[in-house]
Amino acid sequence: MISFAEFSKNNIVLFDGAMGTEIQKKVPYIGLYPEALNMTGPELIRSIHKDYSDAGAHVLTANTFGANDYKLKKSGMSTERIISQAIQLTKEFQGCYSALDIGPVGVLLNNDTEYHFDYFYNLFKKQVVAGENSGCDLILIETMTDIYEAKAAIIAAKENTKLPIICSMTLQRNGRTLTGSDVLTIVSILESLGIDALGLNCSFGPFE
Repeated sequence: MISFAEFSKNNIVLFDGAMGTEIQKKVPYIGLYPEALNMTGPELIRSIHKDYSDAGAHVLTANTFGANDYKLKKSGMSTERIISQAIQLTKEFQGCYSALDIGPVGVLLNNDTEYHFDYFYNLFKKQVVAGENSGCDLILIETMTDIYEAKAAIIAAKENTKLPIICSMTLQRNGRTLTGSDVLTIVSILESLGIDALGLNCSFGPFE
């Protein structure tokens, strides 16, 4: 199987769809940590990946959206273990590429607090290193509302892995991110970081 970078040069790449809403269809109440299902309910996550694989997806996105030390600090679960198990579930489907999914940390980046740029960078570093060590094929940074948080994730991925990087921001109804960046600013800053693809995805519904 050729690398994702090579495949994407000459092919239209089909990603899978949502993970969270598919989980909610099958398990209406999943608690605070849907990522825990990688270990406690792997058959459920496997079935979602299978549906997308059967539908023709080239890329399966791991159930790791919230798998970071900030969100998991009260759970007793290991970020690395969750990521490893999630990646292994995606890799069960031959012919599909495995994407490590990285969502927002869950708190706003503020250099005047403990949640400064380096704090975010180190959280993301742990995630991307765990993903690459587990065998993922690319990194998907998504649903970012703050351009500086996205920058921290991208730099962590660029400096600590050799994987292709895709970043997707989300906008509000005014056409700006939650922290005020417009599309031209997003493109200017993130493109300069050397990512492989840049896009937008919805956070609050179809209108956005």
